[in-house]
Amino acid sequence: MTDRFETYSFLPPLTQSDVDAHIDVILERKLVPLIEYNDMSNHVFSMWSMWHLPKGATPTKLLIRKMLNQCTQNNPGAYVRLSGYNKTDRMHSISFIVHAPQD
Repeated sequence: MTDRFETYSFLPPLTQSDVDAHIDVILERKLVPLIEYNDMSNHVFSMWSMWHLPKGATPTKLLIRKMLNQCTQNNPGAYVRLSGYNKTDRMHSISFIVHAPQD
């Protein structure tokens, strides 16, 4: 059974070009990109660990993709999600799974 959660969970897995398009939206809207991962079996109700971008670095599509790849490579059995945090509203404006572990 496939778990269903996050924004695009009922669609086929996102392609790299889909992820790139969403990264563009996050950057255009001046949202703070957040990369999180969770290797717990109950990913819906557990805490997600933060995979941070380098301090002081201006987020770019290339940097975000690089950090997503690093997070996925270092946590192959984990769910990895990308979120766009809105500092003004203090909420995640967009959040979706970039990588899901193989069953």
